[in-house]
Amino acid sequence: MADMLERQVRYMRKHPELAAVNGDYYSLDSFDTVPPVAPRTVVFNNFKMTPAQVRVNHLFTSTLSQSGACYKKDFLDKNAVYYNETFASAEDYDFFRQILMHRGLIAWANEVWTINRVHFSHDKAYYQNMHRNSSHVKRQLYAPYWQLSDGEDAYRHMLQWERCAMMQKILENWTDNGWLFKSDISDYLTEFCPDQTA
Repeated sequence: MADMLERQVRYMRKHPELAAVNGDYYSLDSFDTVPPVAPRTVVFNNFKMTPAQVRVNHLFTSTLSQSGACYKKDFLDKNAVYYNETFASAEDYDFFRQILMHRGLIAWANEVWTINRVHFSHDKAYYQNMHRNSSHVKRQLYAPYWQLSDGEDAYRHMLQWERCAMMQKILENWTDNGWLFKSDISDYLTEFCPDQTA
């Protein structure tokens, strides 16, 4: 969007506690048309996702869009956060992981900032690389809470677990040295896992 930068700066000034903010986007289809629909998910307290929801969702998948993100440079410099140039894919997932693991707050604003074209023409090697990189990122995300054995695929490990079971396991292995907040896990279990005791 033509006014994206202005809107991003205005949003960050309104929320100085954030290290980064991500805006919503429309996906451009193969016919170069933008569907005339509202942003894709519901609004949570004037955020698309609150910082707590971003943290929890990042355990499972990259829910953020690098094309619509705005960051505080001083936070990135202070914590040596950078894009891993050895990643041909999933580099944004790793980049946001670094911000979160330094306890930076990220929110997803309830504003459409970009129009993204979705490509489905990547070859098999691209998706194999994405899988490998995603597994690497997940291994680092899980590390404060439980260790995977050498050679264990973090991505497949995640797929084998129901989300509720994973969150319960993190709570059982809780450490304040991690990057999540204990309230993130308790709130998730209370809202989405009523059969599990937080």
